[in-house]
Amino acid sequence: GAWSLAEGYPTSVAFFRERLALAQNQRIDMSTAANFESFAVDSFGEILAESAVSIEVLSDNANDIVGLSDGRVLSVLTNGGEFIVESPSTSAPFGPNNVRVSRQTAFGAHPIRPLRIGDSVLMVQGSGRRVRSLQYSFDVDSFIAPDMTVRAEHIVRPSVTQMARQESPHQTIWFVRADGVLLSFAFDQTQEVRAWARHTMGGTD
Repeated sequence: GAWSLAEGYPTSVAFFRERLALAQNQRIDMSTAANFESFAVDSFGEILAESAVSIEVLSDNANDIVGLSDGRVLSVLTNGGEFIVESPSTSAPFGPNNVRVSRQTAFGAHPIRPLRIGDSVLMVQGSGRRVRSLQYSFDVDSFIAPDMTVRAEHIVRPSVTQMARQESPHQTIWFVRADGVLLSFAFDQTQEVRAWARHTMGGTD
């Protein structure tokens, strides 16, 4: 009943803690543990640790979810801010009675599928003119989202429309601009490498 022609269907999908996570608007529904086809909220009336999880990502604004990325926590990108879903108690398994949603940053994301690179999640900001890396900072004990285009703001203009990851022979992130220009981004957090390049496509059409 949660998904239908009337209610709509998921716009973002990810796997997290052996669960299938489906998201639309401000809602995330997660399947039962290790059973992606079951979204049963209880077992014969009893809510178990492996039961399905249904949560609302709420804030002062009605921010729609535009992307999910799994890792140690589930990163939830909305058009008004960035959130994480995690288990607040490490002594209990992740489940309906051990889940927390917290807001981390307030930049807002563009509806382009985010990319997980190591411990970072690359996302395109809502305007399409900035690329940010959502990552945990031990200094502030929270997630931050530094601007990856701070020294090359011109390179992503007019805006970014697509991005993809190339793993071999060198890890490279590729972006497509709205005007058809191809961009490459060499990104390695462990080596502190951040380098942009522009690739103009040939042809006359």
